[in-house]
Amino acid sequence: MSISQEWKFIQEQLPDEIKRSSIDSPCADRLILFLVQAEDRRFFKHHGFDPLAIFRAIIKHTFFSSREGASTIEQQLVRVITGRYEYTIERKIREIILASRLHRIADKKSIAFTYLNIAYYGTKYQNLESILRRFNMDKNNVIPDEICAEIVARLKYPEPRIMTDKQRERIRRRVRYIIERVERYEHI
Repeated sequence: MSISQEWKFIQEQLPDEIKRSSIDSPCADRLILFLVQAEDRRFFKHHGFDPLAIFRAIIKHTFFSSREGASTIEQQLVRVITGRYEYTIERKIREIILASRLHRIADKKSIAFTYLNIAYYGTKYQNLESILRRFNMDKNNVIPDEICAEIVARLKYPEPRIMTDKQRERIRRRVRYIIERVERYEHI
């Protein structure tokens, strides 16, 4: 599929997803805050891709042989909508191009909450509604900070069908990290 075909597909899919995502939901603002602090702190400052994060990831890979993510929330939304997950430079470039176009058809909060609504949280949790049910909640609830962090942590570490102690600990560490980031942000 060409970039123009993928863009057309995104333009067709995104408005419906945004309507279903309704940022008027009581849980939207808090979940978006946790998402931004965990995944893309410069989210409200860039236009779909983060050159600083890309540069940092290239440096770490080149000089330290370590992998670090540079995807923005827009890029993650593009990946989920297009279903393209291959590990190639070409896919990253396509994501950057498509993500940079997103701000023309949707505002930042809608993009973030749409991503949260359709993201994969684990084997049994294919979207936000299903992961909220895990915590006996829905979008009409005001969600406690600990649960916001639990939900957002599963974006990086999706919950497998059977959890091991190692996976539980990885999620626990991510939850602590996210809560600390949010607390630091709120005390600025």
